[in-house]
Amino acid sequence: MKLKLAPLALVLALAAGACGDPDGGVAAVESDPTTTVAPSTTEAVDENTDEPQALPVVAPDSPVFEWVETGGCLMAGPNCARYVVTSDGTVMTYRGDNTHVEVTGTVDKAALDAWMLVAGETDVDALVDRAGPGELTAAFDGVDFQLDAPHQGTSLSSIDIEFNESEAYFAAAMDLALAARDAAPLEIEMR
Repeated sequence: MKLKLAPLALVLALAAGACGDPDGGVAAVESDPTTTVAPSTTEAVDENTDEPQALPVVAPDSPVFEWVETGGCLMAGPNCARYVVTSDGTVMTYRGDNTHVEVTGTVDKAALDAWMLVAGETDVDALVDRAGPGELTAAFDGVDFQLDAPHQGTSLSSIDIEFNESEAYFAAAMDLALAARDAAPLEIEMR
């Protein structure tokens, strides 16, 4: 069964507006989300086995996750978000391609650790080989996604491959994207 993420993205975008900062607060934090750092390891505890697992470790201010929305979220206003999460859990939310941060927050450590473990263990080339073809949903007012793991130098697009949550990589990415959206929601702007 092929999952359609576009309706979910629209719901998330609308919910983000409802959860936005009522004061319209904007954090003026500048950051280059493309900086990478060579990974080393630390330990996290696997909740299922209580055994330690190796987590990649990067500098605290280095991006380890970037989730970019494009397409239908631009229809009523510039409401496509770009969520950048650093290795210390800081979320910086940008409006589209803008270079200034709209809002910041902090994600739950469990969601970040799950992403770091899965991203470190996944053979992305093999994932791409077994993933189904993507779809340009923006052509039908849907929302397309780009998923980057800057600390590993990987970038995937839902236009090229299917972001199927039955794959642990995409499930962890979606969980972290939702956590980032909740931690630093982009306030909806109408034209």
